[in-house]
Amino acid sequence: MYFLIAVLLDQIIKYIVVATNCNISLIPKIFNIMYVQNTGGVYGILEGNNLLFICISLVVLTLLFIFSRVVTKDNKVKKVLWQFIIAGGVGNLIDRIFRGFVVDYVQLKFFGVFNLADAFIVISSVLVIFLEIRELVSGNNREEDK
Repeated sequence: MYFLIAVLLDQIIKYIVVATNCNISLIPKIFNIMYVQNTGGVYGILEGNNLLFICISLVVLTLLFIFSRVVTKDNKVKKVLWQFIIAGGVGNLIDRIFRGFVVDYVQLKFFGVFNLADAFIVISSVLVIFLEIRELVSGNNREEDK
């Protein structure tokens, strides 16, 4: 359910940004909403290689889906986080397939331009890593207590 909501929200916002050709300065020179067509990867790397990114995305998303099913068996929080990670990838894949580029629109001074799908991927990934480290540390502590 979270997966579907995340993908729909991402696509609705992107539709609005494209339809309005959005360019709004919220905090001048720090935080802006601006429509950018990203034909590359992170920070526009490998610009113009849309087909390559579609192929990579399909492989990575398939592997992430399989991996997420294995590592989240009994952990509802991790299941939700993995849904957001995969939803972010799917949202950007939809853009690449149907638009030929990814719609980016959030500009932060020291971070570049990104979108909600990117935020889903990064924030959820950081939280999954945090949970994994916490489990690893707490698991080690339990063994030491024995």
